[in-house]
Amino acid sequence: MKIRFNRIEWLQYIALYIMLLFNSSNYYNYNIDGKIPVQIGIISIMALLLLFRYNKQSRNTLFVVSFFLFFVLFVRIVSGGIGIGFWSEMAIKILCTGLTIMIDKKNFLDRFVKIVAVFSFISIVFWVPQLFGINLAKMLLHPFVTRNNVTSWDTGSKVVTNLTGYGQLFYSYLGVSGNRNVGIFSEPGVYQMVLNTAIYILVFFENQVFVRDKTKKILFLLFTICLVSTQSTSGYFGYASILLCLFLSRKSAIVDETPKRVNWKNFGIAICVLGIFVLAADFAVRGEASLINVAFFAKVFNDSNQFTLTAEGSTGIYRAASTVMALQAMIKYPYGLGIDKWNAFSMVNQYAGPGGWPFKLGAVIGVVPFIYLMIWLFRPLSLKKNKIAIILFVFLYFNTALAQSSAVYPALIMIPMYLRITRYWNISRNS
Repeated sequence: MKIRFNRIEWLQYIALYIMLLFNSSNYYNYNIDGKIPVQIGIISIMALLLLFRYNKQSRNTLFVVSFFLFFVLFVRIVSGGIGIGFWSEMAIKILCTGLTIMIDKKNFLDRFVKIVAVFSFISIVFWVPQLFGINLAKMLLHPFVTRNNVTSWDTGSKVVTNLTGYGQLFYSYLGVSGNRNVGIFSEPGVYQMVLNTAIYILVFFENQVFVRDKTKKILFLLFTICLVSTQSTSGYFGYASILLCLFLSRKSAIVDETPKRVNWKNFGIAICVLGIFVLAADFAVRGEASLINVAFFAKVFNDSNQFTLTAEGSTGIYRAASTVMALQAMIKYPYGLGIDKWNAFSMVNQYAGPGGWPFKLGAVIGVVPFIYLMIWLFRPLSLKKNKIAIILFVFLYFNTALAQSSAVYPALIMIPMYLRITRYWNISRNS
């Protein structure tokens, strides 16, 4: 089979790669994030490109980032304690995602799945040898100093040492994550959102992925293996919800525009049976060190086998506390607190810290931007006829955003942006 690339195809694959890098990859986190001049330069270039092809689609994307900029400036004037960096972190991701889709709307989802498959395969090639004590990343990839550190008192005084990471562009090994597969991303929880998005597209946008049915099943299995290797609890919840919604969807209505071609229900059942067998065997052999115990049971059940957010190793309590404090801030300060005042406000709860998005956005820049973000994200979903798929997407968004450090990761916003930009059905019905 001949593989032919035209200029547009190459351009979109490059843009997709950049979009993945902007999805909190290690390259983005250590080379772009927090560097305001660099971010503003990238944003300016992308804004000019959108202005160059000025149309309804580009106008909407530019309006969104301008809307958030207005409220960031408003909060800075009224409350203070917030800089342009808060806005640039959102703008760079929204603009990049919009531009990437607009390069070739019809083939966007297909190429997204394919490029995720390439990086998934690369991550498995690096990850599997790690299980046997062979770290290819340390052998082959460039080292860098991470922000993760360990503290020791070996010399009689406190010594803080930053851990070394390896690789940023094609695969990353982070000592803090151990043998968990992070792909090119900053943590397993970020990698899982990309994988679950690819799986969601395979199942619920099946006819927009232009590969053979057998290849779709292979891709589904590849993404599943990578998802398991992340050992991300939120990733497992997301994956389980996809399977559940797959089983609940009517046989002929998993995708909307034409009857589905792959029998995803039967394939999903086979995956579940195989997965249960493998996890049960692993648990029987390794017990507390098994994958299902480390990644799931130990995080959601305490020593008394009761479901809890405070189980040892769980970060759920911190994310729940952040969400509660953000909701309280939105009620008490609907116009936004700004970063500094939000930090002071949230410190009242000792557990508040990471996570809590997108509610944290409402706490920082106000209720109006929060409501607008929700409408902007979820209104395009009405274009999908499968209501279960709509509910599933909303769950996947909050399941991930509540645990992460941004409300607008490209992998989270690309589906509604795709639907809005393409008006999906016009393309699928005429293709």
